[in-house]
Amino acid sequence: MRLFTGTSAYINLIIETMKDIGYFFLLLMLCFGAFGNGMFILSVNGEMEHPFYDLFVTQYLLAIGNNGPDAIDTNYPELMLIMFLLSSFISSVTFLNMLIGIMGSTQGRVLENQERFALIERTSIYDDFMPFVNLDKEFSGKKYMYIIEKLNTEDEDDD
Repeated sequence: MRLFTGTSAYINLIIETMKDIGYFFLLLMLCFGAFGNGMFILSVNGEMEHPFYDLFVTQYLLAIGNNGPDAIDTNYPELMLIMFLLSSFISSVTFLNMLIGIMGSTQGRVLENQERFALIERTSIYDDFMPFVNLDKEFSGKKYMYIIEKLNTEDEDDD
C-alpha cells in the first residue's frame, strides 16, 4: 500500500499519528489509573476479580460515555458523583480534545509533505530490492555514477 501514490500518504499518516500519541497515551493511562483507584477506594466491597484490569475498563467505559456515577456501589454517593464529574470532564472532554489536536497537527504535517514522504517511501522500497538487481551490465564502461545526498540546511544559512 505504501508503493502507491494515493495511499502512501495515508499509511504514513497512520504511522506518524501512532508515534505522536505515545506520550499522550501514557498520560491518559495515568489519568485512568488515578481516577479508577479513587473509585475503587470509594466502592462498597473493594473486591474485584481483577482490580487492575477492572479499574481501566471502568474508566474507559466512563470516557466513552457508557458508565454513570451509579455504576459502582458506594457508601459515599456524593464523593462518587464528584469523582465521576471530574473524571468525565478530564478524560472525555480534555484528553479527547487533546487527541484530536495531536491528530490534526500530525495530519497537517504529513499532508503538507505528502510528495516528499511518497518519494521517501518509494526510495526505501526500491532500496529493499537493490541486492537482487544486477547493475554491472548497466554501468560497465561508464566513468561516472551520480550520488544523491541530502543537503544540510544549516550550511545554506551560513552562506
